[in-house]
Amino acid sequence: MPDIAGLHHVGHVVADIGAAAELYRRLGFHVGPAAFPAWKDQPIAQADNNLVPFGVGNTHIEFHRDFVELVTVLDGPLPADAFLMPIEAPADRREELMRAIHTTAANIRHCLDRFDGLHITLFDSPDPAATAARLDAAGIAHGGVHHIQRPMWTESGHTTAVPASYLEIGEDARVPEGRIGVASNPDVTLLDAQKLPEHPNGAVGLTEIVMCAADGELDEYATRYAAILDREPERADHGRVFALEGSRLTIARASRLGKVWPGAEVPALPGFAAYGVAVEDLAVTRELLVRNGFGVGETAEGGIIVPAAEVMGAAVVFTQV
Repeated sequence: MPDIAGLHHVGHVVADIGAAAELYRRLGFHVGPAAFPAWKDQPIAQADNNLVPFGVGNTHIEFHRDFVELVTVLDGPLPADAFLMPIEAPADRREELMRAIHTTAANIRHCLDRFDGLHITLFDSPDPAATAARLDAAGIAHGGVHHIQRPMWTESGHTTAVPASYLEIGEDARVPEGRIGVASNPDVTLLDAQKLPEHPNGAVGLTEIVMCAADGELDEYATRYAAILDREPERADHGRVFALEGSRLTIARASRLGKVWPGAEVPALPGFAAYGVAVEDLAVTRELLVRNGFGVGETAEGGIIVPAAEVMGAAVVFTQV
């Protein structure tokens, strides 16, 4: 049985996270303020120290079992509603932690240098350590398993921090299409018990991520993802489709991308072109999008799609749950 389940999250990398958050609110998503890590600029023992933001900031569009991440590199002033997350680390770990954060920031900046858009896909693995062992046996490079705290909503409607683990594929946590890897989720009973803010567009979860490759490189990428995901894809005229638990990864051939997903585009190949979410009532979602000024097209499978040009490079597909 594959050690990878469904999608864990997809990441939309943007230059202006404040503007991106407002755009996503117009799309009908609930979006909280962006969070940025911050060192205390004085020794931790002093009570009056100031917080100095740095590195990468993000915010999540949360569903019960997965999410969309908006992420940026701090190159200018903080968004007006941003908040700071103090980082306190022992002196002997501070250099290591700084190095990891700078590596992440460099990778996100590299993504932005390519284009604003989708650059991150992490898959759900109940045990990233077991996935790491399998990848090692298959000769697939990765950055090792990292242990973090991730925010999660509780039954009372407040956020708390829970342990999580993740790993990233590739040398220096980078592959040609961006950043891919696996991450763990809390126990499913905790996930299902969350009291999440409702999304006005009725969104309830991720359904797909679409990666686009040059026609001549399609099989190469399909073979690589088959090894990463430990499963074989279904062949389709428009590409290769990997069935996951409740979602899918499609590797689309470039010549067919716009015919299946009108308005999806990738400025540089390979790259992630679109992601999908399920909604409770597709007609209601369409009405909201049109009312808020978005152009809406139809996919080959009957979903509706907002073009990449209107969502900072990330086409969004909505389908009936």
